[in-house]
Amino acid sequence: MNKPWIKIIKDTYKKARPHIALISVVCISLSPLITNRAYKLIALTVLSSILVSIILDLFSEIEKRFEVINSKLGVKEPPTYSGFNPALPHIKQTLVGKLLKNENIHIKIIAVSAQFSWKNIVEVLLPELLSYNRNRVKFKVEFTLVDPEVLRQWGQKKLCRYCQNTLALKEIISSQEEFKKEIDEGRLELNIHLVDNMPHWHGLLINDEILYLGRSKWDMSKNHKEMHVGRKEYRKFTMTDRFQGSQRIEIFQHWFDAYKFRSKFNPYLANSIENV
Repeated sequence: MNKPWIKIIKDTYKKARPHIALISVVCISLSPLITNRAYKLIALTVLSSILVSIILDLFSEIEKRFEVINSKLGVKEPPTYSGFNPALPHIKQTLVGKLLKNENIHIKIIAVSAQFSWKNIVEVLLPELLSYNRNRVKFKVEFTLVDPEVLRQWGQKKLCRYCQNTLALKEIISSQEEFKKEIDEGRLELNIHLVDNMPHWHGLLINDEILYLGRSKWDMSKNHKEMHVGRKEYRKFTMTDRFQGSQRIEIFQHWFDAYKFRSKFNPYLANSIENV
């Protein structure tokens, strides 16, 4: 679609502004060469008006930019979502952005049972991303999950069932054509590492740069104490934000690596379930 002529004029003016200002300054400096006082006065008035107009225009733009900067500096909290599902569109946007830049994608997920992340990331979002993957970008998705036996011992029967379901779905996916082809051709890895620990917080880290972090919470109001994950607050951190994002990402990385290492010695299972 063609731009409106007013838009074209505005864009042209913005680009030509420095040149117009320079020409005006040169013309003013040469004004003593004009012998006719009336012409000189008219020329100086016009040129001065042009310069003042450009300066005021620039000040207006600078002021607007400072307003944007101040508004961002005034934000005291990182982007926050009421749960995993509300954060999902933003996670998708981040992943699509990486895909459009032809970046390989590595997702690290610290979860309890992955009842939300497995379905939304692996079953729903991943096939969509793979269908966009014309440039053969590689995907690696890794989960650390709490071993079902640990969840059972903590009395978390619901989470135990969810985790068992996640593990069963992982085996089923290996036979699905849309995943099997990508796995066989080395463009997709799906790994699960089972650990014997109940994480205080959980989340999803994309390419070691962008972290969506949630916290595990306990409902202590009942005789049966219940752990809640996925429906609680999630916050987004990046390596360059003003909310100590780089530190949180580093901590997340270290915990993920520790869980992954610990999974090799999980007393409830000889080996992690890896490489579907």
